[in-house]
Amino acid sequence: MSHRAIILRRLLAADRPAIGRHVGRMDFTRAVLVGAADPADGAALLGLAEAQPTDLPGVVEVAVSVLPDHRRRGLGRRLAREAIAQAFAGGAEAAVFVFDPGNDAIAAMMRAPAIRPTARGQAILRRAPQPSEGRPGRAA
Repeated sequence: MSHRAIILRRLLAADRPAIGRHVGRMDFTRAVLVGAADPADGAALLGLAEAQPTDLPGVVEVAVSVLPDHRRRGLGRRLAREAIAQAFAGGAEAAVFVFDPGNDAIAAMMRAPAIRPTARGQAILRRAPQPSEGRPGRAA
């Protein structure tokens, strides 16, 4: 299909079946998808985080989404941390976030320790060396 035939548009509730099919085609051997569910509400999904591999070796891009009624309670931060931890456990070396710096909630999350945001709305988190790996320039 030609790229000229592709349109970009905001997704709506009516697109849920297509979104489900898209997620169903994701390669979970490469991507990490973490969800937060409420068992009191039939395990309804309240938010999710994904860590998708990029074209750069060892680098994942992280995205977080939380339903409006559940924001500003630390859920997005917990989701992001879990997705990053799982990506790092799977061999990723760095996680990159792209976000709207005007979004106060996500900007606050990006000011967490070990995350270094830029004014352009990007943040990079690098995996800490493991004790068995030693430190750069030192023998393990």
